[in-house]
Amino acid sequence: MNYIGIDIGATNIRIGIIDENQELIAKQKLFKPQIRNEYDVANIILDSINKIDAGNLGGVGIGAAGLLDLESGDVSFSSNMPIHRIKLAEPLIRSLHLPVVVLNDASAAAYGEYLARKDDVQDLAYISIGTGIGAGIIIDGDILMGRNGNAHEAGCIIVDFNSKARCSCGGLGHWEAFASGTNMPKIFREYVSSRKADQSANRLLISMDESKISAEDIFGLAANGDAIASDFIDYIMKINTAGLASIINLFDPQLIVLGGSVALNNRDAFIRGINKYINSFVTVHEYRIDFAKYGDDAGIIGAAAAIRSPSPRLSKLINKYMEKYG
Repeated sequence: MNYIGIDIGATNIRIGIIDENQELIAKQKLFKPQIRNEYDVANIILDSINKIDAGNLGGVGIGAAGLLDLESGDVSFSSNMPIHRIKLAEPLIRSLHLPVVVLNDASAAAYGEYLARKDDVQDLAYISIGTGIGAGIIIDGDILMGRNGNAHEAGCIIVDFNSKARCSCGGLGHWEAFASGTNMPKIFREYVSSRKADQSANRLLISMDESKISAEDIFGLAANGDAIASDFIDYIMKINTAGLASIINLFDPQLIVLGGSVALNNRDAFIRGINKYINSFVTVHEYRIDFAKYGDDAGIIGAAAAIRSPSPRLSKLINKYMEKYG
């Protein structure tokens, strides 16, 4: 029996197939076209599933960025899409006649990382620092979901209540407003502008076009010895560490797992920054920090694992959707 995992991100949809051993046996990436109505995303997914040889399927797990409505299995709001509701569980169950579960994308990744380590870990926090910032929390081997499935918005932890930096959710001073891959270039430009008295800052401003520079470019400048970029990365890592410390202090996890493209592509910088600042912020000192075993595939593997090996809470959700739409 095989299982499909779907990771609906900010810029693309990733689909993967895992087998009974939770091994990823196939995957593909679909760039999202213009979304015009609430069924477009489901139709894109269904079209892709119908074109791949998935073998004998046992179900579909979906990890989606945005706010969820667990009662319906929909995304109720996503800042990355032009419409406010994305129908998922209903159209997939009615078309495929298979069990479907819908999770937040970081929660799905957290569940996959937990299953890969469950012999040693029962309490885990997965933090994704990429296009945005999100979290999935595992407590006693089950996913912390909250009333509507939205107990994961770590990117909305306030790291500067005086700041006018705006998060994708619209809030001010949030972690994601500073340290996500989307927002780092804007914050970097402001940081460089604040140092205009420094001639090297002026040269950097002249050469820098905010629309073209990326988070990866900034980390690269720092790695190549640019003093201003190095200072900025130190500043961003202090913010990242404060956010991580908030998660540690709230949930007392055995393990923090870091994922997302910004963290995974800059591991040395993250390790240095966390080691430099973490003891200034945490009250709980018995924890470990690691990077995602599944890397960029954590979301699709975790989503598929949620339907392959559901926890008690996930089983209730799957049964609810099948009763409602099956």
